[in-house]
Amino acid sequence: MTFEQQWIEYDYNPFVLFNSNGRIISLNAEAQFLLGCVTADEIFKLATTYANVTFGFKTTFIELVYGRYKFFGVTVGYEDEDKIGLKLYQTPTFKL
Repeated sequence: MTFEQQWIEYDYNPFVLFNSNGRIISLNAEAQFLLGCVTADEIFKLATTYANVTFGFKTTFIELVYGRYKFFGVTVGYEDEDKIGLKLYQTPTFKL
């Protein structure tokens, strides 16, 4: 595993890479836990809903809740019609 891949794997925020049929190609550890609360189909639909109209990346601020997970935004990116990636940004939990 390269240094760059480790950044994604150990990120606190879930990352999922899908093929054009909605099947998961790759995901990080946090996304594996998230998939215990939500289906891959729902996450794929989220990716296609918030994707940029043309190729590229788009970040949208949106409140989402899946089980114990709370998110404040999502980035969706794709460079071709074969793969689409999605990263969800977790809302920090503060305990004083």
